[in-house]
Amino acid sequence: MPFSHTLEERIRMFGGRSKSRSMRKLNLVKEEPMETTAGEEEVAQAQECVQTPYGLGHVMDKDEEMYTVKFNFGTASIHEDVVVPTDGIAKWLHEVQLEKINHRAKLAQLESDLQALQTENERLNRDASAARTEANEARIMMEAKEKKAKAAAEDKEKRMLAELSWNGISDEFTAKISGISAWKISLQSCELVNANLMDGKYFAATIVNEMGTIIGRSAQSKTNKIQEPLYIVSGSLEEPRYLFLKLKQIKSKTNMVYKFSEMGYSFVDLADPQFTPGTQRLRVFKKPVDYTRDPKKMKAVSWMVVDVSLVRC
Repeated sequence: MPFSHTLEERIRMFGGRSKSRSMRKLNLVKEEPMETTAGEEEVAQAQECVQTPYGLGHVMDKDEEMYTVKFNFGTASIHEDVVVPTDGIAKWLHEVQLEKINHRAKLAQLESDLQALQTENERLNRDASAARTEANEARIMMEAKEKKAKAAAEDKEKRMLAELSWNGISDEFTAKISGISAWKISLQSCELVNANLMDGKYFAATIVNEMGTIIGRSAQSKTNKIQEPLYIVSGSLEEPRYLFLKLKQIKSKTNMVYKFSEMGYSFVDLADPQFTPGTQRLRVFKKPVDYTRDPKKMKAVSWMVVDVSLVRC
């Protein structure tokens, strides 16, 4: 910093103060400033040197307005008003000041960067929380949608099964749908049927209730294909469900007139606890078919072997 007095003038100016204020701070009894010695001249060449009313000394520390200065005779605290920096100490103080400024600037930048990182971290946390909330809501919506679709599919399947229950279906129909239970009926043998006289004969299956009322649609084989399996969609067995198996034939009366007649029939109660799916040996009764199963109207004339099994289409 600039001074309007020379070093010698400043020393003379502060000489009086050194005997009062400065001397009290030094706790030393010195009436006159010390003259510069040869050792002090070497000390003056160091960058940490200052000129005081008591000679040259090394600056050890600076606390507010006080310098801690080391002399040849000891260490003392001196007020900054009586301390004159040399060029070296001025340079050192300037560098220290610059370092402090740089340090404050770096500290301010670090604090700014930290604040920016904290702000960014808060934003990322908010975004992550929002993303988790959105994902959770999407998952809930998807689960609800899937549940609704599943319920709709199950309801549709129930309606379809209710509509199809106890209805005869063909092989072509079973190929289009899957997952339903059906009774597979395969005629294996019957004494009424002569292997050499298969022309015009076909096989039919019908479901009736306890009162003899037909339920659903009958299943029927193709003509001359009586041993091909028939399929009837299964339904509730909480009440009696009688499976009537009928042997039929087509008779030609004239060239353009045909007569459909029955040869005989058998039946079995699918809801009977004693009924076991698989091969059945059943009595064949004389026509006409009596769905009421009145013993007075039924007359056994033969036997048939048929496989009645519950399958999954």
